[in-house]
Amino acid sequence: MTIRQALEKHLFDFAMLMPDEIATIMERYIANPMNAAAVKTLNQDVSSYPAVYIASCKMTIGYAAVAWMDECCPGHFARTMFA
Repeated sequence: MTIRQALEKHLFDFAMLMPDEIATIMERYIANPMNAAAVKTLNQDVSSYPAVYIASCKMTIGYAAVAWMDECCPGHFARTMFA
């Protein structure tokens, strides 16, 4: 499993987001210059990195999800999963 797949799985399993919502959030995550270093690792195998790195990526994708929800879907049911 790649890091990207792990992040997408996290958004689906943890926050119950739909695939189209996940795709939008991933696009925003990738486009954010603050995530440039992490984006370079998205296609790497998750087992190649320590668990703490994956946890930080999940936290960062959570910030991207919250930003998307606040901007595009205020009141989205999954917002509370990241609070």
